[in-house]
Amino acid sequence: MVKRAHVMSPHDTWGSSRGQSIGHGCSCPPCHPAGAAHATMEPQTVHEDFVKLLDTLSDTLTHQQENQLRRENDELKRQHYQLAMALKDAADRRAQDLCRFQSHILNSLNFNSHQSAYRPYCSTKTALQLLLDHVYSSADQGKPTLLISLDLSAAFDTVNHSVLLKRLSCSFGVTGNFLSWIQSYLCDRTQSVRVGSHSSPPNPCLVGVPQGSVFGPLLFSIYTSPISTIAESHHVSQQQYADDTQLYIALLPANYNQDITALELCLNSLRTWLCENGMALNPTKSVAILFGTSQKLKSFSSLNSGTDIQLSDKLKILRATLDSNLTMESHIKALSSSCFYHIRSFKQIRSSLDYVMAISVASALVSSRLDHVNSILYGAASKHTNSLQRFRKHWLELLCISAHMALHSHPLHYSKTFIGYLLNGVYASNWQP
Repeated sequence: MVKRAHVMSPHDTWGSSRGQSIGHGCSCPPCHPAGAAHATMEPQTVHEDFVKLLDTLSDTLTHQQENQLRRENDELKRQHYQLAMALKDAADRRAQDLCRFQSHILNSLNFNSHQSAYRPYCSTKTALQLLLDHVYSSADQGKPTLLISLDLSAAFDTVNHSVLLKRLSCSFGVTGNFLSWIQSYLCDRTQSVRVGSHSSPPNPCLVGVPQGSVFGPLLFSIYTSPISTIAESHHVSQQQYADDTQLYIALLPANYNQDITALELCLNSLRTWLCENGMALNPTKSVAILFGTSQKLKSFSSLNSGTDIQLSDKLKILRATLDSNLTMESHIKALSSSCFYHIRSFKQIRSSLDYVMAISVASALVSSRLDHVNSILYGAASKHTNSLQRFRKHWLELLCISAHMALHSHPLHYSKTFIGYLLNGVYASNWQP
């Protein structure tokens, strides 16, 4: 039987014939268009290409983010560097301005030249040495010295800002931007009291200068500079170290009542000035003492200070205890008592400290006390200074220190003699205290 071939009629379409030819395995182009090749790709190949595409996009985004972060970080570092340099320049300019201001104040004729605090080349040693030099000089001339040590009540906390600014402008010639800078430093301060979690409302501070600052003590010295003018107007000598003030005068045996009257008038004028400037004396801590030889003091046995301040036979000034005859016996006893107290405490912890730490603790507790104002012991009797020398030897043995400790291990009379000669040379050169 012979099969008849299929003849495509004009009414047939490619779609109908493709559907028939696909079933018959026809290979003509209409049966295999271009899209048919992609339709036959394997799913695994498509997934791998898609993963590669995602990795490429991820790497590109990561690099862009890293570059952006790097640029932002570099910009932030540049800004921080510029800010740090600007702050450093401002601090340097502020330090230079402060140095110029300090130099201007200290060189002013209105500044108290007998103020030994907060000044270069001045200390408690130089202040005490100058005071004792005046007392010894008067004693050599046969004149005892009457001294009144004054204590100001809350001195730094009673400085009036408006009075201080006016004094800076009128007495020291500080004007313009610098005066405005000082005004901004002092004004708009507040204070409050806090107990636990409770705080009082802030109150404005109209008086007082910060004690813990570099600028505050200098402003206090400026505020109290007129004290020297008051003393000089009454021909009375004076010495200051911060708020510690000493008024003293050498008494002429023939006319000592006049000298005492001058000292009394000076003290009354000083009290009036302190009251006008918002300050006050503390009478309970103010003491008077008469320095001189035993023979001269006998002739002044009925003397009083001429004021309500009690006359005493010893006085403590700048951590030094001075007696009427300047034998330094009271000072050595007080120093020995303080040092022995600390050495007993040090013995309890010595075994727990190594050598370096022991030296540091010893210097802080005892050595600083032994060396402080030891120049005033120059000329003291050996019977008084020998006790300190024995204590020093025992102290060094406790620390197991050899003689290489230089000045700290030298005998006491060498140390005080060296410092005494040094300070005497300073005064011979007309240096200010």
